[in-house]
Amino acid sequence: MIIDLDGGRFVERGYYFPTHTDVGAIKTAILKAGRNGIDDLCTEVVNDYGCVGLSNTLVEQICSTARTHLGCPDARVVIVGSAKVGCKLISNDATRPRYSGFSEQSDIDCAVISSPFFDQIWEDAFSAATKSRPWHIRHRLDPFIFKGWLRPDKLDFGSTWRAHWFDAVAAVNRDVCPELKLSAGLYKGDAFLLRYQMEAFRVALRNLELGE
Repeated sequence: MIIDLDGGRFVERGYYFPTHTDVGAIKTAILKAGRNGIDDLCTEVVNDYGCVGLSNTLVEQICSTARTHLGCPDARVVIVGSAKVGCKLISNDATRPRYSGFSEQSDIDCAVISSPFFDQIWEDAFSAATKSRPWHIRHRLDPFIFKGWLRPDKLDFGSTWRAHWFDAVAAVNRDVCPELKLSAGLYKGDAFLLRYQMEAFRVALRNLELGE
């Protein structure tokens, strides 16, 4: 992990809310990595099982329960975002700007990685697009599918996969982490997840180089 925490509030269920997130250490690690090493830093952080904001026990409960409710036991589930790093690296939300620490107002962001599961949903979405409102569905999904991941909220409202996904995520939320909102995206493979996360790390580096 790229930061060490000093002080905070640990909740019995397994959340850890730092009273102070060492933003300086995060910025230093990103700047030290530089353009030649930022992708390696991202890979190290994403593949590190540990999370700043969650205990290892809670991480395992989220991952195993997600696989069960989604019905894809072979999927890899990875925690990303502020629960992983300790703060938001990029943000378009004025209420939670860049480098806001993981807190009671944060989401727990999950990436579900399964090529067979991805292909099933993709095929279903394609079939739906050829039968009704093709451009409506395609324009919502194309930017994501091109990058190897799916946002289930972009699926057609009549999609059984959309309902299944949100029911499953809601069940994980209820059973494991009811105090915080859980969100999840589906990726075709590890490489696509890493490339998406690398974009955030590269933007963070670029912002720091510009003095922002």
